[in-house]
Amino acid sequence: MMRDFARIGVVALGGLLIASFGGDLHPVGDSLAVFRVAMLGALLVLAVAVWRWRIAQGAIAVCAVLIGSNIAQGMPDRLDQPADLVIYQKNLLYLTRDRAGFVDDVIASDADFVTLQEVSAGNWHLLDDLRAHYPYQLSCDVGEVGGVAVLSRWPVVGDACYRSRGLAAGVFDRNGLQVRVIGLHLQWPWPRRQAAHVDALMADLTAHSADVTLVGGDFNMVPSGRSVARIAAATGTQRIGHVERTFEVLGYPIAIDHVLASEGTVGTVDVRPRLGSDHFGVVARIALP
Repeated sequence: MMRDFARIGVVALGGLLIASFGGDLHPVGDSLAVFRVAMLGALLVLAVAVWRWRIAQGAIAVCAVLIGSNIAQGMPDRLDQPADLVIYQKNLLYLTRDRAGFVDDVIASDADFVTLQEVSAGNWHLLDDLRAHYPYQLSCDVGEVGGVAVLSRWPVVGDACYRSRGLAAGVFDRNGLQVRVIGLHLQWPWPRRQAAHVDALMADLTAHSADVTLVGGDFNMVPSGRSVARIAAATGTQRIGHVERTFEVLGYPIAIDHVLASEGTVGTVDVRPRLGSDHFGVVARIALP
């Protein structure tokens, strides 16, 4: 009886795992992708329990390849040259919380730019506290659960808030280098409307160009999700750094906060403490080609 249950589990989890790569066909694929690592672990355990079954043997082989790929993505990266640009990404959490250490952590990172989500009345003072170091500040879509902000040490030469929610973007002059910095906050995936949200953002994401584009955001999606790929394609960027958890759902770690930079750049990421939020921060150090 237990073997029968294990075989049913292998088939069911195998089907869900395959579906998790189907974000192009239906948004439910991206929702499943968030929990792909957990499904891989459960599938591997069940498949080993009935390892003499050929279907289970195939499942074990697939799990080994995918788990190896995830381990490789999670390995620390390094930058063999000085960073040209540094960006600090953080979902602040809109609630009033003890933020001790956050401002000092941002300043200590020596970031050129800061992208923030859920900027609200409960944490607005942090922008004022950072103003001496980041005098150029763009805040958009500040509602009940907070908006998106881009802070910069460098002068702003073009900025905009868009009708599309969850988006702020500025063009900044870093000693003659035009840097477009996009702050992004996507909705949760299916059954929420993340796919439709990305559709609505497309025109605004491609509206401007600069020498370099940086995107910092709470994507509410793991790196392999279609939303990350669509944002990267629209902005001419690629994801920077290894994969590491930036959020937890009932203790389950997921990587949903990302930094993207123009294609051809290289960089590393450093995950920072929560510091009063439910998200960990991300500091990306980027070298230009």
